[in-house]
Amino acid sequence: MMFDPETKAGIYLHIGDSGFNGFAISEKLQQQLPENFQKQYLEAKYAHIVLASFCEEIEAYCRNHVVITEFQSIFLSNQNTFFSDYAKAAWQQSLNLL
Repeated sequence: MMFDPETKAGIYLHIGDSGFNGFAISEKLQQQLPENFQKQYLEAKYAHIVLASFCEEIEAYCRNHVVITEFQSIFLSNQNTFFSDYAKAAWQQSLNLL
């Protein structure tokens, strides 16, 4: 979902035969997550936490480096819809409820 070549920090999707399984998060970025979620691997059910915590970075990376058709095949949505103000507010609201 994102990678910074200078710091080597990244967030990677785990996708298996049944679809999206979760995230692998580099050590540098784990520290930016809420305390109970500072782990290398997070299950897909915690996507809202990852997306809310790194929304700007993920959006910028996806818009600049991910092929639109590949993004749509994974998320079943285009980037404008996926990163809409409504989606961002929903992710943030879920994070605030922790």
